[in-house]
Amino acid sequence: MSRLQVAVTPADALIDEPRRIVVGGAEPGSVIGIDTQTGRSGVVWRSHARYRADARGEVDLARAEPLEGSRYAHADGMGLIWSQSPVDSRSRELFNSPVTDALVTTISAHDVSEGNGDTPHVEATLIQRLVAPGVTRREVREEGLVGTLYLPAGEGPHPAVMILNGSGGGINEPRAALYASRGFAALALAYFKARGCRSTSPTRRSNTSRRAFGGCAGICVRRTTSSR
Repeated sequence: MSRLQVAVTPADALIDEPRRIVVGGAEPGSVIGIDTQTGRSGVVWRSHARYRADARGEVDLARAEPLEGSRYAHADGMGLIWSQSPVDSRSRELFNSPVTDALVTTISAHDVSEGNGDTPHVEATLIQRLVAPGVTRREVREEGLVGTLYLPAGEGPHPAVMILNGSGGGINEPRAALYASRGFAALALAYFKARGCRSTSPTRRSNTSRRAFGGCAGICVRRTTSSR
C-alpha cells in the first residue's frame, strides 16, 4: 500500500519565490488527485487536478501533465494556485487585507485510482507573503497625493518606484509591499476610487498635470526616505 507524502519547497516565502510541489510515495502509474484551498479576504478559493504518478511513484507539478477533468491543462509548478476560483462568491480579491496577512494554502493529495476505494488524504501547507521582515508602511496624504508608501528594511538610499493602478483605481498596496520586500521604496498612489479621491476615473489631463503629479510623488518619497 502506498504512503503518500506532499513536499513543498520552500514552504514559507515571498509570493514571487518559485516553489516546488511534489507528491511522493505513490504506486507507479497510479492516479493521484490533488486539491488546493486558500483563504483570500475571507473567501475560500479552490482548485483541483489529477495526475499519473511516474515510474518513481512521484507527481512533480513542474513536470506532470494534468489528466482530463483538471482545472488546467499543461504541466506547471504553480498551476494549482493560479487556477483557483472563489467558492460561492463573485469576489475577485486575490490578497488579504492587511497585506501583512499571508496567503495560506492547504494542499491535499490522495490516490483516486479506479478500484482503490477511499484512501486517506495527506496534506501540506504553502505560505505566500507580500511583506518581508522589517518593511514599513506609511499612509500618504500630502501635496495633494493619496497613497501608501512602503519602505524596505535597513538604511537607504533605496531605488524608488511609483505604482498606479489602471482602470480599476484604488491603491495597489500588495504590489508596493512586494517591491519594498525586494529593496525598493514603493509609493502606491491613487487617482480615483480611494478615500480622498474622486469616485470615478478622471478625464484625460494635460502632460503638465501628469508631470506635476509625478514630481510631487518624487518629493514625497525623497522627503520620507531621507528622514529615516
